[in-house]
Amino acid sequence: MIRIAGNTENTEIPTLLVIENKYGYKTYFIEALNWIAVKGENSFPATCPEELLGLIAMYNELGNDWREAGDSDFFSAIMEREYK
Repeated sequence: MIRIAGNTENTEIPTLLVIENKYGYKTYFIEALNWIAVKGENSFPATCPEELLGLIAMYNELGNDWREAGDSDFFSAIMEREYK
């Protein structure tokens, strides 16, 4: 199991490597926004590299319409699941 623990130093470097080497984005640390990933005309701001990776993965899987994917019934079903 991979777990983000405390200050996230255990996941920041591997996450940045995936963003840059697998997805081809350049990442930048910007004090006001914290982090931004840029590739061509796409840019994603986030508060940490793990959030950047999540946004990039959603964009790659779902495209420009990623905000419209899924519905509230799907979300409700996940929220009602019990972990065993």
